[in-house]
Amino acid sequence: IRQRLSIYKDQIIMHTTFIVLRSPGILFYGMICLFVLPRSTEGAPFYYTTQSKSYRIGMIADLDAKAKKGNDTWYSFFKHGYLTNEGEDKYSVKFDDEVLEVRSKLSYKLKGMELSDLIAFNDELYSCDDKTGVISRLNITSTNVQPIPWVILSDGNGNEVKGFKCEWMTVKDDCLFVGGHGLKINQSKKTMYIKKISKDGAVEHISWVNQFEAIRKATGIKDRGYITHEAVNWSPIHKKWFFLPRKASTEEFDEVKDELKGTNFLIKMNGDDIEVIRVGNTEKIESPSHGYSSFKFIPGSEEKHILALKSEEHNGNTASYISVFDIMGKILMPEIQIADDKFEGIEFI
Repeated sequence: IRQRLSIYKDQIIMHTTFIVLRSPGILFYGMICLFVLPRSTEGAPFYYTTQSKSYRIGMIADLDAKAKKGNDTWYSFFKHGYLTNEGEDKYSVKFDDEVLEVRSKLSYKLKGMELSDLIAFNDELYSCDDKTGVISRLNITSTNVQPIPWVILSDGNGNEVKGFKCEWMTVKDDCLFVGGHGLKINQSKKTMYIKKISKDGAVEHISWVNQFEAIRKATGIKDRGYITHEAVNWSPIHKKWFFLPRKASTEEFDEVKDELKGTNFLIKMNGDDIEVIRVGNTEKIESPSHGYSSFKFIPGSEEKHILALKSEEHNGNTASYISVFDIMGKILMPEIQIADDKFEGIEFI
């Protein structure tokens, strides 16, 4: 008897092949399909099922000014852990003690390796540097993580000298979508473009002015206010875009005040249809200095459960937090601090 897994369209199939022998020849040969499971998360290299209880996760850090090491090297951290389904929609998380370094000599204006998200795409793991606009494939070894440059993204419509300030990544229709804060700066709409990247690395620059503006208006924020995005994903099951904004304010942008503009909006968008709910089903913001920086749908949950990462920058201090909730805002694992550094990307690996 031989068994194997295969993937057809968005399903995982286990095949069993069996041969019954009767001397001197073969009596019977056959193959049966034992089970068919949905492959819920597009682009993912992992193969979890509805029976899985433990999930391997990885996180990538954005160390900002602390990323510079020596005269010509910039670095980040990569951390492994496990998310465990304890049953009855309860989860727990535990991280390895070991932290791997990610080093590079690529920089822009003496800044680099400020990695802002983590994504599984085309059976590989990728991250993006929000200073250089470089997307790198991550080669994880037992001692470190090697960032292999893959694509360089320029700002706006692609005709800009400056690199794209990438903040989030997701997979849709076998392509990698990369976006930024979606915030209009000094009347410029350059930051309101997103990038669509094929498996071969071809880049298409798409204006998302209408989408970002529609989301802001759906939350009730007027023109003088703003909303910024660092955690966005496409759901192939629900056929919707999901947003967990980093910051939201009814006032004009102020760098100091912005540190306390974290929000609990959970936004779902399908064309012109936009739904806005609150994580925890309350408008009260428990920790306004905490803002969403990344999230992923939990495998096997039919994209109903979300693993969310928050980061904090306040009074010169940084920290990272993690939580689990469902797509209706019900909290399944309360927010807990997991690091003093600022981790901004999370993925199942």
